[in-house]
Amino acid sequence: MATCKFDLKKGISDVKKWDEEHIFYNPLIRSRNGKVLKETEYFRKNSIYKLGQLLEETAKEARKLPYKKNLATLAKNIRLDTDIKKEDIVILRGTETVKMSMITQKDLYEDAILKTTTDHIYQTKWLEKLQILIVWEEVWNTVHHFLLSNKTKTIIWEQLHLNFYTQYSYNKWHKVNSICPLCRKIPESIFHIILNCEFVNNL
Repeated sequence: MATCKFDLKKGISDVKKWDEEHIFYNPLIRSRNGKVLKETEYFRKNSIYKLGQLLEETAKEARKLPYKKNLATLAKNIRLDTDIKKEDIVILRGTETVKMSMITQKDLYEDAILKTTTDHIYQTKWLEKLQILIVWEEVWNTVHHFLLSNKTKTIIWEQLHLNFYTQYSYNKWHKVNSICPLCRKIPESIFHIILNCEFVNNL
């Protein structure tokens, strides 16, 4: 999965090598709207598949020699990615570039995880409830503070994951409407004891 998902930025060894580049399905050569060029029957029949063949027709046009108009027109309407590198470059995590020869299995594994993982359901629930931006790295740095006892860390961890036993969860499991033993109201969500219980808020 990892090797199928990483982004590879194709490179050429020398600017003079542009003539030898294949023009179809090549990420270095695209149309003006950013799409790679696709091979057609005309190009296949006439064995036209290198950039140099297009540039040759534009050179003939400039020298007022007989030329193939469709090839010259295509050459004028393509966009070259001139941000080339001598080695193949792998783009990891969307921004970090690493030489292909230096890539490790760990790099590919982490990159694949980043591309396939989504927010945990508890994160989504907190965002929907609070309607604010939550930087989870900062939250977890606080939770794992070295001054906290393991018992405190465990309690906070359970509450953040909304995975703890409350009157609300009891009501949900047993299909009853028992009141909160602290504020004497029926809890409407798992957030009750954390955010909405008057007794807890006063405390």
